[in-house]
Amino acid sequence: KVFEVEKSSQVMSGITGAGDRLYFGAQFARLKAEGHLVCLDRETGEERWRFGDDDAMLPVFCTPTVAGGRVYCGEGLHEHTGCRLFCVDAATGRPAWAQPSPTASHTEGGPAVVGDLVIFPAGDDGLIAADAKTGAERWRLKGGKETGIHIEAAPAVGGGRVFAGSGLYSFVAV
Repeated sequence: KVFEVEKSSQVMSGITGAGDRLYFGAQFARLKAEGHLVCLDRETGEERWRFGDDDAMLPVFCTPTVAGGRVYCGEGLHEHTGCRLFCVDAATGRPAWAQPSPTASHTEGGPAVVGDLVIFPAGDDGLIAADAKTGAERWRLKGGKETGIHIEAAPAVGGGRVFAGSGLYSFVAV
């Protein structure tokens, strides 16, 4: 089956399947590029919901992560600053956090949800861990030119550790 996604110029992220739903990030080019997090019915392709933060969302390259009835997804491309990580209800697409988690850089890589934490890459802003229920920041691995760390890809978690790669200013694993 081929599903056409209306009001989207480009599907930009990977697609996450959970239950009878498909979740992905998209871009809709009008006067400016708007980002959307889209949910489709897996069988019919019918759009269940679309979240775009009242057309204020930047393009979405981040592959969404679904955990605990919520969808976690970042916005922005490499050239963007002042981006955010969003958390929405998986069934309705309504915001699950009072405010998205702000970053100084883009959030292109998919977040990892482990227990009560959502851990996500934020480019020059490094690696951020936020409370999965509220979005409040719990800790941050500082990034930027001065640290030599720029994290874009999804982190891996195992054995009580978080692993992420930096590949812009240096080529390291943290």
